[in-house]
Amino acid sequence: MENRPVLNIQTLGKLRISCGETVFPLERQRSAQVELLIVYLILNRNMNLTSSQLIDFLWPDGDSDKPEGALRNLVYRARKEMKKFFDDINCIQSQGRGYYWNLDIECKIDYEEIMKMASRVEQESDWLRKYEKCLTLLSLYQNNFLPEFNYNDWIMQMNNALEVTCLDTILHTFDVLVQHQKYNEILKITNHPHIQNLLDSRLYEMKLYAYYKSEQYDTALSFYRQTVDLYYSRYGMPVSQKFKGIYQLILDTIPTAQVDVDELEENLNHNGNVDTTFYCDFEVFKNIYQVNLRSARRSMKARVLALLTLEDETSTLSEKQIQEEAGILRNVIASSLRKNDVFSKFNMTQFSLIIASPDLDGARIAVNRIQKRYDEKKKHDEMILKSDLKKIN
Repeated sequence: MENRPVLNIQTLGKLRISCGETVFPLERQRSAQVELLIVYLILNRNMNLTSSQLIDFLWPDGDSDKPEGALRNLVYRARKEMKKFFDDINCIQSQGRGYYWNLDIECKIDYEEIMKMASRVEQESDWLRKYEKCLTLLSLYQNNFLPEFNYNDWIMQMNNALEVTCLDTILHTFDVLVQHQKYNEILKITNHPHIQNLLDSRLYEMKLYAYYKSEQYDTALSFYRQTVDLYYSRYGMPVSQKFKGIYQLILDTIPTAQVDVDELEENLNHNGNVDTTFYCDFEVFKNIYQVNLRSARRSMKARVLALLTLEDETSTLSEKQIQEEAGILRNVIASSLRKNDVFSKFNMTQFSLIIASPDLDGARIAVNRIQKRYDEKKKHDEMILKSDLKKIN
C-alpha cells in the first residue's frame, strides 16, 4: 500500500478537512449535503453503508423526489472534492448498492482523539496523571460537534455522546481529586475556559465546594451570587438544592466577627449598583413581594405587581434567539424603571416587577415606557411583549 499523507479532519466547530495546503470546504463553495455525506462516511469508515442508510441520513424527512439519483449525484460531487487531496484514488468506494470510505486513506479526526483521551483519563489510576490528562481533555474540547448541522439527528447523537463522555470523565476525576483533597486542582479544571461547553449543575456544585474546602470563602460567596443570577437571568430557574446546601455550609463556617452599624451599612452597600433598577433572583423577589404586601395592608403606600411576557408570534425563533430577546428586555427594564422599583426573571420569557405607584394607571405608564423602548431595541419583529398588572393589596 502506498504511503499517503494523513487527512486531518476537524469536526469540533466548523468542518475543516486539510492535508498540506489543500483544504475542504472552501467558504464560497460549501454544500451542507456534500459535507454531511463525507463526514458520515469518514466517521463510519469501517462500515459499508447501503444506499437506503445514506438516504435516510441525508433526507430523513423524505424531501427528495428521486433520492437514489440525488445520492449518486452527491457521491460524484464528494469524490470530486476529495480528488483535490488524492487525484489517483477514489476516497469514496462503492460496493453493490452501498458506499464506504477507502481505508487506504488514513484520517486523524479530532472527535475520535477526544474520545480516546476521555478513555485514557478514565483508565488512569494515579491522581496527578489523571488530573493532567483531564486538563488535556478539556483543551481538546474546543467546541461542539459540527454545531451548524445540529438539525440532523445523527449530529445531535454524536454531540450528546461527546458531552456525556466528557462530563462523566470530569466528574469521575473530581471524585478522585476529592479523595486526595486536591481542591486547587479541581478549581483549575472548573475554571478552564472550555468547561463552558458543558452545562451541568454538578460542575457548579463542585466548584463551590472546592472554594469552600480550600477556605476561599469570599470568592465562594461571590461565585454563589453570580451563579444564582446566571440561572435566573439566562434560564429563569433556581440553582439546585445541593448548591444551596453548600452555600449554607459556607455561611455556617465563616469565622464570626462582630461589627458596628456603620460596618453593617458598608457591607450592605458593597458592590451595589444604585444607578439602575434593583434586580434580584426570584426567591428574593418573593420575599420583597411579601414585605410590600404587608406594607400595603398597613399603610397608604401602594405597589403594583406586573408580569411582562415575551411571545414569539410565529413560533419560529430558536432558544438562543429567545434568550437574546430576553436579555434585551432585561436591560430595558433595568434602565427604564425607577430606582425604588424591583424586578426579577420568572422564567425564560417572563419578568416580574414590583412598581411603586399609587394606582394601575401610574404603573401602566412605566410599563408602556418599557414597551416602547423594547420595541425600538428588539432584533426580531416576530417577538411581541405582553403585560399584565395587578395592584398589591
